[in-house]
Amino acid sequence: MVLDDGLQIEPDLEFDPGEVRLSGLRSVQPPAEIGTERIEATSATIRAKRITLSAIHLGAGAELTLDAASHASTWLSAAGARGSLEFEADGPLSIAVGGQSLSTDATSNPLALSAQAEGSMAKPLSVSGGLSHGLSFEDLPTAPAISLIRFGQRAATTTFGATFVSTVVSGEVQLVDIEREVKLDRGAWVMIDGFHGHIFEFEQNESGYSVGFSGAARHVAIGPAGFAEDLTPTCLDYFYHQEWLKLTWAAALAGFAILAKVQSWLAGKLD
Repeated sequence: MVLDDGLQIEPDLEFDPGEVRLSGLRSVQPPAEIGTERIEATSATIRAKRITLSAIHLGAGAELTLDAASHASTWLSAAGARGSLEFEADGPLSIAVGGQSLSTDATSNPLALSAQAEGSMAKPLSVSGGLSHGLSFEDLPTAPAISLIRFGQRAATTTFGATFVSTVVSGEVQLVDIEREVKLDRGAWVMIDGFHGHIFEFEQNESGYSVGFSGAARHVAIGPAGFAEDLTPTCLDYFYHQEWLKLTWAAALAGFAILAKVQSWLAGKLD
């Protein structure tokens, strides 16, 4: 998804096991207990008894990609806008960053560290490592505005090179303007062009991510390229389902009928 206004969340996600690999960085700020200066680096590896991702900050226009698959090595990627991540670690802690190896023994309080992301399309911020379930947008004060959403990923094949694979488990598409509902089966291809709207539900669960969004789109289709069913309503479909237009036409016809009767009555009087 593309986040029009960026994203500022405090997910408190615990990594299990306690190892995080980061790339697409500009710098890392280690805990004050093991380093006072920010270290410029494009990547870093953090290991600890327990690591918690306490905050995610992404700039406006960031393209956020999330992967909940059990085999995924990178579960979060953000490109197109700078951002930062904040962590808390329970020692013993070790950080490999910028050709340096920093470490400390166990401490009584969690250690705070952060990473600044480049966030460019060429070098997106990426987060790899084991992660427990629980990522959610439920506590945000307003629904995030988005201008792109898609459900799938590119995968390599032996015969066709790279191909697009749908990650839809189940769902439905509601076309409000024409009162139509389309059920989505596992592996359904969903293509939405020219989209502008909001995410009103986003929560990680056992099967992946539960996502609810609404908005306006220029074109909607379900199915693979070349065989997709075009769900974009025609002008006739749209006008047929607009109750206010029906009322307007009914009022207009009634007005014409009254006018015709008045004209007929006037014609009779003048004769």
